[in-house]
Amino acid sequence: MPIEIANNVISVMEKIFPDKSFRINTSLPNNFSWPMERQDLSELFGNLLENGGKWSQAEIDVSISQTDSGLTIEVADDGPGITPEAASKVMDRGSRLDETVSGFGLGLSIVSEILEDNFGRMNIGPSETGGARITVVLPFPE
Repeated sequence: MPIEIANNVISVMEKIFPDKSFRINTSLPNNFSWPMERQDLSELFGNLLENGGKWSQAEIDVSISQTDSGLTIEVADDGPGITPEAASKVMDRGSRLDETVSGFGLGLSIVSEILEDNFGRMNIGPSETGGARITVVLPFPE
């Protein structure tokens, strides 16, 4: 249940990053379900939202929708963004763009592994506010 899991993860992130605003946008019902391991979906949201919390100035927007391609999750922030050159690097295990920010460089590599196991894909680009927008698409199961 992606909406329930996202709301639970947001509750945790609001405690970790009390000065940040996490907003969720979806037209899906709260009881919408997706055929995926709950733990994988929790880790996926956790890593995406933690990155948003670390890098944003103040706001992290989460969008969850069902499209023709499958389940689409977007996490956008108002931080410094990720250059196209750095986008491929951040998916490597242990890779960190800024050593002054706490972490181990595992977040997006874990997301990448979860997506690989579930035949999904990830795109990293700019958000409307100049920060990063990470889009994850999980295809319909066959």
